Amino acid sequence: MVSPFAVTRVFVGLLQSLAYWALAGRWQKISLLYGGLGLAYWLALLVLGKTPAALLQTMFAAAGTAFAILFIVWFVILRRHKPVAQS
Repeated sequence: MVSPFAVTRVFVGLLQSLAYWALAGRWQKISLLYGGLGLAYWLALLVLGKTPAALLQTMFAAAGTAFAILFIVWFVILRRHKPVAQS
C-alpha cells in the first residue's frame, strides 16, 4: 500500500508545482483548470472511495489523470505562447 500512495503523492506534488507556477505567472486558464481538477478529484474520492483499498486506487488514478491533463494543457499553451519582443 505504501508504493501506490508514494506515487500518488509524487503526482500531487507535481500538480501543485505546476499550479503554483501558473498562479505566479497569472495564467488564469491553467489556474482555473487546476481548481476544476481538484474539485473533480475530491468528488471522485467521495463517490468511489468506499474502502481503504478503493480510496487508494482512486487517489492514484485521479491524481495521475489530473497531472496528465494539466501537463498536456500547460505544454500546449506554452508552445502556442509567443514571447514578447524586448526593445
